[in-house]
Amino acid sequence: MKSRTGTSSTVFALSTLGCLISSAYAQAPKEAPLLEEVIVTAAKIEKSLQDIPVSVSALSGDKLDKAGIEDIEDLTAFVPNLHLTETGISTQLRMRGIGSGNSQGFEQSVGVFIDGIYHGRAQLFRAPIFDMERVEVMRGPQSTLFGKNTSSGAVELITAKPTDEFTGRITASYETEFATTEVNGFLSGPLTNNLGGRIAFRFLEDDGYMINTFKATEEPSQEDTSVRATLDWAPTDKLQIIYTGEVDTFDVVGRAIEITRDDLSPQFNADYRTLTSLISSPPFDAEQDYLRQTNADEFSDNEINSHRLTLHYDWDGIDVTAITGFVGFEYDENCDCDFFSGTIFDLKLDEEYDQISQEIRFSAAPTAELEWIAGLFFQSYEQTFSDHLKIPTDTLLIPVGILGGAPFPASFAGSGVARDFEANSDAWSLFGQVTWEIDDNIRLELGGRFTQESKDATRVIEIVDLERNLITDPITAGELATAYKTVFKLDSVQTPQALTLIPATGEIQLDANGNPIPFAPDHPGANLSGSRDESEFTPVVRLLFDFDSGALAYASYSTGYKSGGFDPRSNNNERFEFEEENVRAFELGYKTTFDGGNGEINLAYFRNTYLDLQVSQFDGAVGFNVGNAAKTLTQGLEIDGRWALSEHIVASYGLAYLNFEFLDFEDGNCNQIQIINGEGRDTDGDGASDLCSYTGKRGVYTPKYTANLTLDYSRDIGGYEFSTSLDLQWQDEQNVHTNLDPNGVLDAYTMAGLRIALEDENWGVAFLGKNLFDEDVISYSANAPLSGTTFGTNTFYSFLRRPQTFAFEATLRF
Repeated sequence: MKSRTGTSSTVFALSTLGCLISSAYAQAPKEAPLLEEVIVTAAKIEKSLQDIPVSVSALSGDKLDKAGIEDIEDLTAFVPNLHLTETGISTQLRMRGIGSGNSQGFEQSVGVFIDGIYHGRAQLFRAPIFDMERVEVMRGPQSTLFGKNTSSGAVELITAKPTDEFTGRITASYETEFATTEVNGFLSGPLTNNLGGRIAFRFLEDDGYMINTFKATEEPSQEDTSVRATLDWAPTDKLQIIYTGEVDTFDVVGRAIEITRDDLSPQFNADYRTLTSLISSPPFDAEQDYLRQTNADEFSDNEINSHRLTLHYDWDGIDVTAITGFVGFEYDENCDCDFFSGTIFDLKLDEEYDQISQEIRFSAAPTAELEWIAGLFFQSYEQTFSDHLKIPTDTLLIPVGILGGAPFPASFAGSGVARDFEANSDAWSLFGQVTWEIDDNIRLELGGRFTQESKDATRVIEIVDLERNLITDPITAGELATAYKTVFKLDSVQTPQALTLIPATGEIQLDANGNPIPFAPDHPGANLSGSRDESEFTPVVRLLFDFDSGALAYASYSTGYKSGGFDPRSNNNERFEFEEENVRAFELGYKTTFDGGNGEINLAYFRNTYLDLQVSQFDGAVGFNVGNAAKTLTQGLEIDGRWALSEHIVASYGLAYLNFEFLDFEDGNCNQIQIINGEGRDTDGDGASDLCSYTGKRGVYTPKYTANLTLDYSRDIGGYEFSTSLDLQWQDEQNVHTNLDPNGVLDAYTMAGLRIALEDENWGVAFLGKNLFDEDVISYSANAPLSGTTFGTNTFYSFLRRPQTFAFEATLRF
């Protein structure tokens, strides 16, 4: 997979930046430190970023606004070793190469928190980022203070709070190429002498950056509306109560997906385009060109509701914090999941999720000699998920037989498979951490968290028609169940007393006593249920050394885990349940300043070993099988910091090296090349490879090197502030194919953004550019469903990131 620009543009850009830095540094001597101290709450206590013994990146709300960061995907350009991508049925967030794949049953290896409330389901990652105080990204396990499901890291989004004085802002922007319009802003100020309020809003309309040439439409078009209200009440000098309520809706039509590769089938010596055209499919292209061809309705309607109540109380020198949270979301979407203009099948999905949580923390006052924190946490959630795979009446599957494929029953057209999944969980934990000052230069941190969780889940799969009505005729249902097992690798489905048929004759199979044999007697059926009870203790030990110069060195050992669970969508009944994920992590860090306090440099070396890493891979038909990779190693080095080059220029930089290896992963799903070459094991007796060894391989989304650099320049010109911000991110080559097909390797690329602004106290105008080098970046690839299992081709569908854009922005402040 090639990007539009090559190495030469990257080298030129980095060389130019080097010259800018050198000239800026030579401008004028600096008598006093120019960097402002960054205060973070990564340790649940306000501290300077340079005093936190964790690899942390932090971005202020002002930087988020100026850089045009609107969601977590935008955030990845500023944080080493952080990656997010949207897939056909999920959203994946990864840190240091570790994340969670396609399954609505997965919680995440990277925990996302908003004002201390866990937002760990994949669909929540698509919510917008707006009106923030700051964002903190903590790399490595954070289980002691943040809890389970942070086995590779945590992202904390801290929203802006009410101000002491009345203030407000409205910002409107218009992007010229794709007609994207955005309006956001806030009103904030005192409502009484001890009550403050703030309301923030965001509206966005986007026509989309791809063309569906079959429908003659621009896609994916999107409409977002977000409103957040915050009240900050201080009834006494010792008590503060903050309430935040938020509603986000984002509705999308179409998807940023196109067919990007189509290799010949060895069996037919033809590609997918040619083979499907023989059975009357409209033509489609397989070039990476922002042109797509789909025929079914595609939409995704999402709504998120959240409520957060935070109480801070000074209890005789002990800080008490209580955080109560509710998070709920629902979505309804339809996917043209054959991903081209021919009619094979559609996939309808909907999900509802409700979560409540309560945390109570006690911590020493900032002036106390002994630093400690302890707390209790409870969380409960309920989840319902369903999908409906529909075979339209004009499906191309019926005439596949003329190409040598399976002779499908006529009843296949107009049928479907429906899944219904329900899950609930109750979890509680006790946690604590203490810092012991051994002498003036050495500190020891000891912490731990005990977590207990119970989960229950059920899943039912049924043969239905296009309106989702159960097909009650046992003969038809059994016939269809056999077809779905053959085509879609569906182990078994629930049918009304369905009987096993001999497809050629339609005869009912009888046992020795003359009784009908139930359908698929070798499988437990599709009415599955399960329960899990887990308990885990996750300790952390850190040794800190404070140098007289102010530098900090630390060594830490920590553990983390992500709870096991149940998969709503696997077609393999034996993979309904998956085990918990555990990590043992070592980290060495060093934080210091240079250039008289004008520069910061933070280094971290990590070595993390994951046991039973949770994985999800495409099964070659339409499903994703979940499981656990027995042993995985990630290790590397991260360097980041800031440097005030002059009174007017500040550089922020980051560099990361990552080594990823599956040490023991024998049961990965084969990619199409492995299937063609017969490299794997046939586990279902159909003569094709199903499972392949991934041991010794590098994982998906694991570039060996990543680097980012930001130059912020500001100067007063005639009473106005002139500012520019140039952001660069470079990523090494990486495989973005879910089953590690070698053709899924994406070349190294550089993303660049620029903002030029002129502002005063009351107004501002700005010009913004993103993806300045106009890179064609694929963020996710997988095989087009049934292209390999039915036709034998190696055909990719891929998500493409947005190409080059330019926008104008106007701001009014009051």
